[in-house]
Order: sequence, then structure tokens, then C-alpha cells
Amino acid sequence: MTEFALKRGFKLKYSANYYLQGNGLAESTNKNLIRIIKQTTDQNHKNWHKSLIYSLWADRITQKASIGTSPFNLVYGKEVVLPTHLAIPSLSLVQYIDEAPTSSLQPRQLELIKLEEQQERAKITHTHHQALVKASFDSNMISRKDFQMGDLDLK
Repeated sequence: MTEFALKRGFKLKYSANYYLQGNGLAESTNKNLIRIIKQTTDQNHKNWHKSLIYSLWADRITQKASIGTSPFNLVYGKEVVLPTHLAIPSLSLVQYIDEAPTSSLQPRQLELIKLEEQQERAKITHTHHQALVKASFDSNMISRKDFQMGDLDLK
């Protein structure tokens, strides 16, 4: 690996092993997945692995407060079309069908531009959400206490 990196001009740096418990976002996602799995499993909890696919799907299409949209929407640029939406079409689907595109590439280019704009908005929303969480955490921190000579302290 060192030889490969030197040939291509990479700088190798030491990195510690990934510590999952140190990643609050991963912990939050795992907590949500566990909650969804508990709600979707039958009385037989040994079959939780059968509902895992559906639980992951539900988590991916759910709107997240930290990014302001669903992960599915950020990746594909569209909301999910569920079977119920096919029976009762959404307004955007009806508008898309009614439009007569002049070029097959033009609608896709517009979708990609909208997707990039939405991803930028999600970054801004996520940054704002992180600032709110940090402010909330910082406000709960115990203020530093200055000790004087002779003050008692628990060691």
C-alpha cells in the first residue's frame, strides 16, 4: 500500500479505527431503524431480518429534520412514487404527463439542476440544524467554576 501511494503521490496518514459509538448520527439512525423494526415485526420477533428491507426503505424515504428532505429525494431528485400514488396520481406526476417535452434531454437537465439546488439547500439546512444542536448542547453545559484557596472539592 505504501508503494502504491508513493507511485501516485499520496500522503499516507495514520487513522484510528472507526468507533461507531462516537458517531452520534449513526447512533441516531440505528435508534430509528430499531424503532421501525419493532413496529414492523410480527409477534414472532425472531423474524426481524425479514422486515429489515422494509424498515430501511421506510427510513430512506422519511423526511429528515437535519437535511429538510428525505435521503431518497436527495439522491434521485424526486419524491417516492408509492403504489397508492400510482392509483391516485400526484400533481407533479400529472403535470409531467401533460407536458410535451421538446427534447428528451431537456427535462432531465432541468431535474438535475433542481436536484443540485435541493442538495445545496439540504447542506444549508443541515449546517443550521447542527448549529442549533450545538447551541442546545452548549447551553446545558455546566459553567466553569473558579476555585479559591481553601475551597472544598470532590476529588
